[in-house]
Amino acid sequence: RFDEFEFAESCIHKALPLLAKNKDQLSYAVIGNVYNSLAVHSIKQHHFEKARNHLFNALQACKQVSKADDQSVLHGVATILQNLGFISFSTGQDEQATRYYTHTLARFNQLEDWNELTKLLNEIGLIYQRNGEYYKAQGCHERATMISECHHLDTKHTANMVYNLGFLHWQHGRKNKACDAFNQSLNMLLKVDPGSPLVSDIQEYLAIK
Repeated sequence: RFDEFEFAESCIHKALPLLAKNKDQLSYAVIGNVYNSLAVHSIKQHHFEKARNHLFNALQACKQVSKADDQSVLHGVATILQNLGFISFSTGQDEQATRYYTHTLARFNQLEDWNELTKLLNEIGLIYQRNGEYYKAQGCHERATMISECHHLDTKHTANMVYNLGFLHWQHGRKNKACDAFNQSLNMLLKVDPGSPLVSDIQEYLAIK
């Protein structure tokens, strides 16, 4: 419940200065995670400016952790930057969103977190798509699809990447390429998730052609 979260948030804010007094690595790591969690809740409530402030505080806390190459710290920073990118994307600040996402990509690549990397490439592709940059969008979606297939990611996840590429081709009148991608995505989905809404969407596109 929202009112319960508000009470919890007020308690957390009282606890944060006490944690900060310790000035040790664990305390700063906890502070970073707490601020990021608060930001996620604010994002869900569409309180984007409040969320942004929480994320900046989370970044400041992470900077105090000396082991900057530690995997947990890297992942924490990547998640914070990803959330900042999402806020920028949601508020129409596409250039800023792309910058945040690009910084995040480097960290997920370092972590070899291919699932998050491909999701992020898809988001960047959508930004380019929204701004009419077809070839840049195509490059992002193709790279996401290649990584999904190369690292044998979840079949449903890969099917979504392939669908996004097909949809991009469709929007730009390249229907043969679109249908190739749609058929590939459809075959994957029918094996693992035949009830997916994407199945009927793809079948509609194929029927139009």
